[in-house]
Amino acid sequence: MVSYEQPMVLIKLPEDNANVERAFNSINKVQGESENSQSQSIEFNNIARTQPLPLNPKNQPLPHDGLFIRRNNQFGTRLNVGIKDLIEQGELIDQRDIRFDDFINSEQVPSPEAGHSLAVSYGIAPIPLSQKRDERATHYLEIALKTSDTAPSEHPNNKAPSANYIFVIDTSSSMSGEKLNDVKASIQELFQRMKDDDVIGVIAFDTQPKTLFRATRISKINFDNFSQIISGMTAGGGTDINIALSFGIDEINRYGNNNTLNHIYLFSDGEPTSGETNWIKIRQNIDSKIRGNIRLSTFAFGSDANIKELDALAGLTGGKSTFVRDIDDIKNSLQEELHRREHLAAINVQIKVDIEQDIEILYLYGHDLITEPAKRAAVIEDAQEAKKKAQQEFGVTSEADLITEKEGIKIFVPDLAVGETYWVVFELGIPEEKSQIPVGNATVQYVDTFARKSQKPEFKLTFPGNLPSDLVIEHSLALWTSEVAFYVLDDLYDKDIKTAQKRIEKHVSLLRAASSNLESDYVADDAVTLSKFASLFENLGQVQLVSDVTPSHQPQYILYCGLSDFGRVRGGFRRADYFSV
Repeated sequence: MVSYEQPMVLIKLPEDNANVERAFNSINKVQGESENSQSQSIEFNNIARTQPLPLNPKNQPLPHDGLFIRRNNQFGTRLNVGIKDLIEQGELIDQRDIRFDDFINSEQVPSPEAGHSLAVSYGIAPIPLSQKRDERATHYLEIALKTSDTAPSEHPNNKAPSANYIFVIDTSSSMSGEKLNDVKASIQELFQRMKDDDVIGVIAFDTQPKTLFRATRISKINFDNFSQIISGMTAGGGTDINIALSFGIDEINRYGNNNTLNHIYLFSDGEPTSGETNWIKIRQNIDSKIRGNIRLSTFAFGSDANIKELDALAGLTGGKSTFVRDIDDIKNSLQEELHRREHLAAINVQIKVDIEQDIEILYLYGHDLITEPAKRAAVIEDAQEAKKKAQQEFGVTSEADLITEKEGIKIFVPDLAVGETYWVVFELGIPEEKSQIPVGNATVQYVDTFARKSQKPEFKLTFPGNLPSDLVIEHSLALWTSEVAFYVLDDLYDKDIKTAQKRIEKHVSLLRAASSNLESDYVADDAVTLSKFASLFENLGQVQLVSDVTPSHQPQYILYCGLSDFGRVRGGFRRADYFSV
């Protein structure tokens, strides 16, 4: 495997000098406080530094009515060897070996019946005392959606939407050599996997953008000519990301429409040095130009790349940010969408959950309440596009939207492909006198691409449901672990190593106790994984030989990348390996 490296010396990170208010906010994050949760107001001036900070601040319960979406729909599975495999093989895990595969336990979740694309299950389990994040919480409620592992032989994949891909490639001096060569090879390989009606275009940029290959349908391109143009890219000059992405947006509009997969891919290894260099203004510029049916994903190479800003740039459109350690990272990410589009199992998936009013909804893992009118309108627009897809590709007229109804918690779920599992977990505070009666009702509505009809299972949420209690607890812990991973990332970005260590140590202790009680190897794996990361913290800022240190192998960058992957995998959306479908 190729690594992107050059000799350097690690610089010791500054000591944390956070004040009391920052420390209190860190404790809030330790307890897994959601961005949209409202924390109680505290007068910090009255808190002495010697006074202990509150360890269990209470969040306001969530409303019983509202529209929610998953915080990040771009969850994915790494297709290379994961940390679990390395542990099982008895290999010593060092910084350059850390990878995460998808070992989420979905085997016990019921699969669909023959001829159907999706199975809906639920379970209610009491929360063990040692796992309570909030003293008011009494039960987990899980709703799980699992698609079929295979598509019927007659399942149409020739009607899958055409891909409209524009590659925006940084050819500044720092991309010379293996980095640029791997980008070239990955794009050339992807070209040969695309269909005749797909579209591909290439923008190269340094201090200026250049339309290296205008957007063209694959059927009209001679591969040898295309390969020659791509191979001819050379590196030199500065980095103007802003104007390059503007060129990419202009180019994708040549063929882009609501019936195509419009995707811009940015490859870069550095900060913008030419043109607009302020990341906030770059995001504002791109956000004002990009339409709702265009996605932007980013690939970051080496330590010079601003991983956090590239991730935020991808987040504008729900795209994916990939930290590149070797060529497989590029190839797997690029090819995933092409495979996924041919195996969609359920589209326009909407969930509505009506919880009894006297039951407190204390937490909904990994989902955010949508209150801004513009964001709400965007979700509704996505649902309308899903309806069009169902009608055009499968001849199915969708039911009336659940997500526009006034009552209940509504969740708009991303389209589910073959071999995927998606679940939602609530923390509830159920009064003792209601602990054995239905907590409410749920409806899951979707278009079944196998049966070619709209499905709408409705069911009462009665105890205990058809999911085993231990499985509900495992999944709940997995989602909690996912959020801890992302909060640790925030700590590391802020160079607050002490808080990151405490956060992981606290959660590892909880996982170890839970794995013992549940006799769960699955939960134990998470504890081992987080412990390994905590061990890496000890290397941050330590002196190392120049020959041993490379930009892509710095502990902090491995931590950022590994925790991000781990959080996505653990976030409640198991994505299949499409290369084996």
